[in-house]
Amino acid sequence: MHFKTCTLLAPDLDEVIALLPSPQHALSAITYYCGYVSWYMHLVHLPSFEKKWAHLTAALSSGDDTAGSNDEAVDPFFMATFLGICATGLSMMPAKRAMRDGFDSDKAATVEQWLDAAMLALRCGRFVEAPTLESIRATTILAAFRAFMSTGEAFGTGMALLGLASQAAISIGLHRDPDRSPGRYTLFEAKERRRLFHSLFTLSVLSSSAVARTWTIFDLKMIDVMLPIDAHDEEIENEDAANIALEARARSFSETPMTSVIAKMQLAIISKRIGDAAFGVRGVSYRTVLDFDYVLSHFELSLPECYQVKIDSYGSLLRSTPHITVVEMRTCMLQMSLGTEYLRLHRPFLLVAASNDDYKRSKMQCVLYAKRLLAIIASPSCSQQPWGGLTSKAIAAAVVLAMTCLAFPNDPEIDLFPGLVHRAASQMERHQAASLISKKGAAVLRFLLTKIAAASAAHVHEPTGGIKRVRSANTAFNLHRTNQYSSQFHHDFIPTSSRRSAEDLTHTALEVDLSAFLGSDVFEFGSSNGESPGVDFSFRCP
Repeated sequence: MHFKTCTLLAPDLDEVIALLPSPQHALSAITYYCGYVSWYMHLVHLPSFEKKWAHLTAALSSGDDTAGSNDEAVDPFFMATFLGICATGLSMMPAKRAMRDGFDSDKAATVEQWLDAAMLALRCGRFVEAPTLESIRATTILAAFRAFMSTGEAFGTGMALLGLASQAAISIGLHRDPDRSPGRYTLFEAKERRRLFHSLFTLSVLSSSAVARTWTIFDLKMIDVMLPIDAHDEEIENEDAANIALEARARSFSETPMTSVIAKMQLAIISKRIGDAAFGVRGVSYRTVLDFDYVLSHFELSLPECYQVKIDSYGSLLRSTPHITVVEMRTCMLQMSLGTEYLRLHRPFLLVAASNDDYKRSKMQCVLYAKRLLAIIASPSCSQQPWGGLTSKAIAAAVVLAMTCLAFPNDPEIDLFPGLVHRAASQMERHQAASLISKKGAAVLRFLLTKIAAASAAHVHEPTGGIKRVRSANTAFNLHRTNQYSSQFHHDFIPTSSRRSAEDLTHTALEVDLSAFLGSDVFEFGSSNGESPGVDFSFRCP
């Protein structure tokens, strides 16, 4: 018996060319992307992108009917990158500006058309069978849009694309540091490979943390690639200029488009280590949790002053200027990722702290970073965006404050928390017509607010199902209301409760099943393949 193997034919490149935006529309979308969107992960080296764009335009304008198939400038993978950037730029563009620049009133339809064309270009170049650096970059751009800049319904698609890009990155050796010996990679080529790999790694890991799922295929034991240097795009084109600029920034801090991105890359490495060690199939001691808390605190204190945030007594973000700046947006995204890691680490022990003061640190950190997350998400930088990633973080933070109201009725800030939860619910309700996750999140928070109101009206002082408070006899346990505390503390105090038992207690104590509202349990902490010490490459020098 003979079997025939069916292969999916790649689309013709002319199909993709026919879907390219007009030069005027492309210029408008790319200009907005470079000015207001590229800061998010800075996936594209803009000077080289502009050169390739000019070559592509010249090739397509030559009038040669065979240009689409023979000209090296007409690279389907670059066309996918080009279309992805255009789609992302137009999606983020205000409606008034889009109409001024000649786009239809329904710009979302144009965005989807360009995204579909980008996927068509990837298939045309056979990016699965023959991945290249450009195809991985294009796939990562499309994945970032689907996973982080949409309303949440396309999150699964975005994560699938990230997984595909991750497999391709490993297949072409991006997880190994490029060889800088003569005749191998230039400084620019090496930095491009490092930047792309760590961007992909960061997006994969931090998105997994945000939704408490283990999606990433990366194993730290397999990775040995330095972080990209903190430099402007034009500086890495010349090695001497790059070295001079690095020496100048070492003497006096100066922000570049890569500064906040590198900080997120360092956080992603910490996050992966936390996920491998603390959220595996085996339970961990509370001492391990505190050790990771110390690592996160050290990272937070190392951030430049421009990336630090403060909130006022009403739970609102203190802003330095009335208008939104790129630095503020970078700060918000970095601090949200950091706050998400703190909540993921400490949330299993929040209700345990209601009955055992040994876990007070977790309660303190949960409240601190839940308030910070909600303040950032309510700020002008984030409040107008119905992104699923923002909404999921807001739900997690608001649920933490609601649980605190129920479990700690005598908390000194108890009067503030319901108002913050209400603000988060109202913000989600404004976006619920466009986002299903916003609709579900608002329903969860409204339900919890009714529980809080009922408990307050009835003067319920034991909302945790009969659990009695027991003050620890361990007098050496002393937590400060700051992120700085002595590492000797970890050796003096080792609570016996594991993460698994804390999760079970959290479920039973609150007696609220949120899965009916969210479709998946917000308290599911994922799984991993065990502990992985990894390779310490956080502060390696190029």
